[in-house]
Amino acid sequence: MIADEAPHTKQIDAKSSDQNQSIAPLKNKSNNTLNADAHTGVLLVTTKGRYTELLEVSGLQYIKCNDDYLVIAKNNHAQTKPDWYLNLREEPIVQIEIGEIKYYAKAETVTEAERLGLAKHTNKLDRNPTRTIPRDTAVVLLKPLF
Repeated sequence: MIADEAPHTKQIDAKSSDQNQSIAPLKNKSNNTLNADAHTGVLLVTTKGRYTELLEVSGLQYIKCNDDYLVIAKNNHAQTKPDWYLNLREEPIVQIEIGEIKYYAKAETVTEAERLGLAKHTNKLDRNPTRTIPRDTAVVLLKPLF
């Protein structure tokens, strides 16, 4: 794990056969809140490292909006956004997992009017919305590729 990575992110060698064992701690930690029919919870997103090309798994809180999953990338006053967000900007096709269900999704950063329309949802995900400068938080929709 890279020193400045969030503790909820794990790097996985894409060629490794123990990929499922590597993410087991993340699954077990969040399994009690996972429900494919729930409108909120925790999902696992697998991105490809922009420098390492290793698969990285991050646990993220989400809110379901129609068929899409809304997540936020908050930098908590750090100089850069979280690694998972920077990775998906380079490669927007990611794998998401909710409970036992896995599928691919396209990540889109929401901007301008659409972002304002989702403000009530993003405020539910952000623990301190009044203390956050809007540019410090990226709003991302994960759109399943069915």
